[in-house]
Amino acid sequence: ILSGNIQKFQSIIEKYHKKILNYFYRWTGNKEDAEDLTQEFFLKVFNNLKNYKPLFKFTTWIYKIAYNLAIDFKRKKRSHLSFDGESKEEKIISEIIENNEYEKITNASEQLEMQEKIKIALLNLPENQREAIILKIFEEKNYKEISEIMDISKSAVESLLFRARENLKKYLY
Repeated sequence: ILSGNIQKFQSIIEKYHKKILNYFYRWTGNKEDAEDLTQEFFLKVFNNLKNYKPLFKFTTWIYKIAYNLAIDFKRKKRSHLSFDGESKEEKIISEIIENNEYEKITNASEQLEMQEKIKIALLNLPENQREAIILKIFEEKNYKEISEIMDISKSAVESLLFRARENLKKYLY
């Protein structure tokens, strides 16, 4: 790619498109915004490939780009007031919860009750803890990758995830 073979970049798009689109959808709760961010993401990746340093995993490097785009998107959206009665975070978490299966719960009303508890618990987490949980659980990143993506130390990630789990326990039990 760096030597000018732009067609090779298509393999990167094919490999990461769905995962990145889902990542942005979790952040935005809106399909069109997620698609726009995904397109912007691949432009940024392409334009910054020359800056990639192989000492980091490629996936960590691209998730850092995605993370920064998501943070910028949230900052821009935060400056616009929304009166739709539901925050972006609520929409994101609702989508996550709706896609999960609760195999241990067989009663539909118990499932709905558990989903509501989880939704409230996640919404009550501080933003940095929620972000770490999204990266760890839903994006399946390890501590080192999360630290590089969020630009914090590995011990800070461990602490964030520990506090997030403790807070979730408080909210759920």
